[in-house]
Amino acid sequence: MAAAVREALGRDPGSVVDVSANRTTLELSGPSARQVLEKACPLDLHPRFFGPGRAVSTTVGPVAVLLWQTGEAPAYRLLRAPRSPATRGAGSSTR
Repeated sequence: MAAAVREALGRDPGSVVDVSANRTTLELSGPSARQVLEKACPLDLHPRFFGPGRAVSTTVGPVAVLLWQTGEAPAYRLLRAPRSPATRGAGSSTR
């Protein structure tokens, strides 16, 4: 499937990210959703820079996520990024 998406992108900018290992998904929507996310996310989520259909790897608080704006409401989906040994903090479980 990833190859088909890469081919469909052609020369257009984009990326293919396997999120099948994610264990947590959070959806946040409503008139204050952007303001809530901006409290814990270092990105500028203003519609001039980040709008519907855009997705980016970032952090929300101490958690690595794939942040995807799914709608104009605004509506966002946060997919917890898989943790690698390099991103595990002291005392984290490796199970």
